[in-house]
Amino acid sequence: MNGGTEAGEGRRPVAPIGPEDAADGWEIAGSPESPCLAKDYGEHLARVTATAGTTCAWRVARPDGTMLRESSARDVGEAKALADAWVEKHRAAD
Repeated sequence: MNGGTEAGEGRRPVAPIGPEDAADGWEIAGSPESPCLAKDYGEHLARVTATAGTTCAWRVARPDGTMLRESSARDVGEAKALADAWVEKHRAAD
């Protein structure tokens, strides 16, 4: 691996986060070199970042930055789904 990308011309970055992942309230955030996804639920903020291989980490925090939950996922879709489910569960508990 080379600087966070797979070898080979035209290959996507490791643990790809791309424009196609910005859906259902998720928006591209971060820098072009290190993109991530962010979603604002109002009382919670979520972020999905690339880690290694095809894996990602997802995080849910309060607007003040206090982390509430962080975990890993096998890919971007799973990370988004897990963050959405966590927030939905904790909204119901509030």
